[in-house]
Amino acid sequence: GENRAYLSQDNENYIIGEKLRGGSKDASLALSWPGRYREVAENLQVKEVVLEDDHFVICYNPEQAVRDAAVRERMLKRLEV
Repeated sequence: GENRAYLSQDNENYIIGEKLRGGSKDASLALSWPGRYREVAENLQVKEVVLEDDHFVICYNPEQAVRDAAVRERMLKRLEV
């Protein structure tokens, strides 16, 4: 988006941390990109995706995914009442 365009205008290197499910077009494309995750720690898997001049390092924590799923399930049950 605008922040990425501003940072890249001087051809400087930068790192942006963002939730990939936030809805940006580039993030959605990076998430759907094929490739294998590499385990770098017991609870952390990563994969790198290169889209034109952008590099995404996608991190996945399976333990956090389980916690997030439980939270979503609780929220859905509350909405059903």
